[in-house]
Amino acid sequence: MLWSYLNIMWLRGKYKLCYTVIKVHERNDVKMTNFYVTYTLKDKAARDAFYGEVKTCGVIEKSLAEDGCIRYAYYYPADSENQILLWEQWESRQAQKNHTKQPHFKKLGEIKAKYPMETEILIEDVQV
Repeated sequence: MLWSYLNIMWLRGKYKLCYTVIKVHERNDVKMTNFYVTYTLKDKAARDAFYGEVKTCGVIEKSLAEDGCIRYAYYYPADSENQILLWEQWESRQAQKNHTKQPHFKKLGEIKAKYPMETEILIEDVQV
């Protein structure tokens, strides 16, 4: 089941309104893995162009349709014009590893190659 909702996120001392689509699982003992990927591009124009291509290539919808994907959403930080955060939430690290073998993941790599950026990844295992 997919749910859509407006989400108010607390980012670095400021609130930011975001639109989020998640899959809702009706299980209580799920161990999930969160991947927080921060992309830092050269400026706001590059960030917006990058996100525009990501939105139109279908990677978000295709990732959400994958087995094990709970959340796959991009956010603009409230205090940085050249960054974008990708929050991936998976049922397991293996599910995310399988994601990296999909054609739409490869397409994302092609888009990323067009835009010079720094990438920082934080991985968090969570017991729900």
